[in-house]
Amino acid sequence: MRIICNILVLLISCTSVFSQSATGTDSSSKVPVTFLISEDDNAYGELVGNTTTSLLDVCDDAMDVAYKKWIYMLADMEEEAEAIGFDIKGLKIWINFFWNSDGSIDHIVYYPKPNSKNIEYKDFTKFLDHFAETYVLDVKAESSFAHYGSASFPTFVAQMFPERNKE
Repeated sequence: MRIICNILVLLISCTSVFSQSATGTDSSSKVPVTFLISEDDNAYGELVGNTTTSLLDVCDDAMDVAYKKWIYMLADMEEEAEAIGFDIKGLKIWINFFWNSDGSIDHIVYYPKPNSKNIEYKDFTKFLDHFAETYVLDVKAESSFAHYGSASFPTFVAQMFPERNKE
């Protein structure tokens, strides 16, 4: 009887271990394009672990080039928000972009800063999904790449880089 109880306990514990490992993010589950860091820590960890090349790397370690690519993209995001009537002025976030090698956006993961304007983040996620569908960063690389940074809106890019005027 004792042997049967031990075997039963062993089977139950093995079953629970296997079912726990199956609940994490795996290649068969669909990771959303845009999400808050706190919504799926496992997916975020996989994205970070699988993307070892940075925006700075693909810009040949030229900080000024990488910064302009970054800040111009944020300015384009701000312009897109204005064009569709979505107010992001006052928004302050930590944000991580994951790009495909052709510069298209694969994933955006973000988290609001404590001093950020209060908005409906589900609406902001939808806006970022739309931005990710259409935007392509002017960078070509041998592999996917990422950048983790901070964003505050407005960006004041026109004042910092008057040569960028899009008129």
